[in-house]
Amino acid sequence: MRILLLNQCFHPDVASTAQHLSDFGAGLAERGHQVTAIASRRAYDRPEQRFAARETWQGIDIRRLPATGFGKTALWRRAADFGFFSAVTTLRLLTLPRYDAVVALTSPPLVSYLAAWFCRLRGAKLFYWVMDMNPDEAVAAGWLKPGSLPTRALETMSRFSLRQSHRIIALDRYMKERIVAKGIHGDRVVIIPPWAHDEAVHFDARGRAKFRAAQ
Repeated sequence: MRILLLNQCFHPDVASTAQHLSDFGAGLAERGHQVTAIASRRAYDRPEQRFAARETWQGIDIRRLPATGFGKTALWRRAADFGFFSAVTTLRLLTLPRYDAVVALTSPPLVSYLAAWFCRLRGAKLFYWVMDMNPDEAVAAGWLKPGSLPTRALETMSRFSLRQSHRIIALDRYMKERIVAKGIHGDRVVIIPPWAHDEAVHFDARGRAKFRAAQ
């Protein structure tokens, strides 16, 4: 199968969504699927760090898009980075061939909306991996007001993404309950908790001593 992975961060970024999607993509490629990943050239938490525009890793064709690097110190900076990445992603999707399946995450928020339209127009199946619930989280954090125009617009986009999805991956039963409450049949929602990377974590006595000395 030809499979497209869509998320702002991907290998070698260390953000959680990057690590989990990279693991998933590597597993698909190992099973013989043709996997392409669309991501940002800038690291999620360190925007000054840039990655190659294109590379092949673990059999995955990674294509990284230009991105602004305003950072996350203010809400407008986050919004600017998210908006720019969404814009360049839209342009790139217009040039891509048809895929059998698209796996979209939630960085930036509601990038799944772009994936949903791409799948609808190209006849692909959308697998929506919900790592964050938006605009729910933005409202809970006080960034958006309940019932405001931006909130209603984002909620409409969110529900469209959910309705267009062939399958939806939730992190736990509570997230599944929220998704079902938006009018989605429970049979379409699968719970897959994030897995640990224990094999990559090692105790570093020297590093701990150095850290303590610096405090």
